[in-house]
Amino acid sequence: MKKLLMILPVFSCALLAADTAAPVTKLMTFRYTNAQDVLPIIPALGITASIYRIDNSVLLSGPSEKVAAAEEMLKKLDVPRPMPGSVEIKVYLILASQKPDEGKPTAELDSILKQVRPEFSYKAYRLLDVAALRVRSGQGATTHGMIPYLDGSPNCGDYRLGFKTVNLVELAESAVEITGLEVNVSVPETMTTTTVDGKAQTQVMQKTVGISTDLVFKEGQEVIVGKSNLDGKEDALIVVLAARAVH
Repeated sequence: MKKLLMILPVFSCALLAADTAAPVTKLMTFRYTNAQDVLPIIPALGITASIYRIDNSVLLSGPSEKVAAAEEMLKKLDVPRPMPGSVEIKVYLILASQKPDEGKPTAELDSILKQVRPEFSYKAYRLLDVAALRVRSGQGATTHGMIPYLDGSPNCGDYRLGFKTVNLVELAESAVEITGLEVNVSVPETMTTTTVDGKAQTQVMQKTVGISTDLVFKEGQEVIVGKSNLDGKEDALIVVLAARAVH
């Protein structure tokens, strides 16, 4: 009886070890890397793999610890790979307003508004400026310029925009990746105050709005980057961006 009691704990530990080492399977889908390219290195990680070309996936099989370690390493390989060349970028700064405007938009603005109108319910849109930059893939850029005052007065506002890097990447099709995009617009605002002696005094103040983001989009596509309100619900700045590869 005593021998049986001594054997049972050892037998239980053996079962526990067997459960820990039980093989597992994990399906991993690659976004940027071709699954066929990583297949040869997987056996060196102590596991096996089967490839599914339809959705660019591999089925990893092996001990749970090795499968988990392999997945972490393969994630580091699944990153965008910059392509050589340059990128021509256009940034459209659009003023959107709830006040009706009888002016007819330019042909360039009308093309952009085909994407903007379904997303927003403003009554009028005005193109403040178009910033154009040409940058080598993998580099960044900045630019700035002046914009007309909202009510048509002589006062002008200004904008500054830039990004850390722009990359041409190959996904299912050619795409553009932009990191650290910053768009800041300072708009003059007329304010009337009353002095201590009761006289009206007009001052022009600068109101700054901005948008910052990272984005990936199809090359040649016009994409709405974002919207920022200028004065409550009446006016807003809408930023639209387009990019294409140039060689």
